[in-house]
Parts: sequence; structure tokens; C-alpha cells
Amino acid sequence: MVDELDFAEHALAETLRLLALDPDGQVAALPDYVAVADELALTWSDVQITLDRLVAGHRVEEAARCEVLDAISVFFEERSGEEHAAWWTTEAVEHDEGWETVRLLARAALSRLDLEQRAPLLDWISYVPGSGPE
Repeated sequence: MVDELDFAEHALAETLRLLALDPDGQVAALPDYVAVADELALTWSDVQITLDRLVAGHRVEEAARCEVLDAISVFFEERSGEEHAAWWTTEAVEHDEGWETVRLLARAALSRLDLEQRAPLLDWISYVPGSGPE
């Protein structure tokens, strides 16, 4: 049986790897039927809520969290809301400088946590087809 902290640590590493991919890699890593931008942010959101436990369990240093991981959360939070709707499209993932900032933050986090940058293993995620246009 997988320990909760082991799973959270694995999910954090793989999510950072997903966010660090170039735009084509991000699109290719996700099923065709999902809204890519939404899935990238939702996957981060699912992992972000485990950061307190990972720090408390000595899996992630508090300094690393403050230096790079929280920056990813803040970046996504600042782009929520109707006024940022154009940012939440696959086209934006592919071309918007903001998404490049997310990739750079994720790469910095991988480096800070001494994790290899490679293709992510996303077999722990279940995707459900959406209902509606992106």
C-alpha cells in the first residue's frame, strides 16, 4: 500500500514535470478531450493542497516551498476570474508568455527539489471528458 506522503510527493514531482514541459509536450501529455489550461491548473491545485503535509513530513523544505512552489500557486490565483478567460485556452498555453512563466517556475522547482526534468508519469490521474467548448 502506498503511503499518503509518498503519493503526495510523487504527485508533486510529476505535476511539476507536466508544468515544466514545453507547450507541445503539455498538450500531448493530456487527453484530447480535456481543456488543457484547466487541467494544468487543476492538477497543480490538487497537489498544492498537500504542500503543508509534505513540509510537515519533511518531504519538502519550507524554504523550497516559499521560494518556488508558492509562486506557482500565486501565479494561477492571479489569473482566475472572468477577466482572464482568454488565458485559459490551449492557444494561450501554446503562445502566452504567462504560461512560459509557469514553465520556468516549474523548472526552477524541479531544480530546487533536486528532481529530474523528464516526461511526467500521469497514470495516477483520471480524466473525465468535459461538456462544452473550450
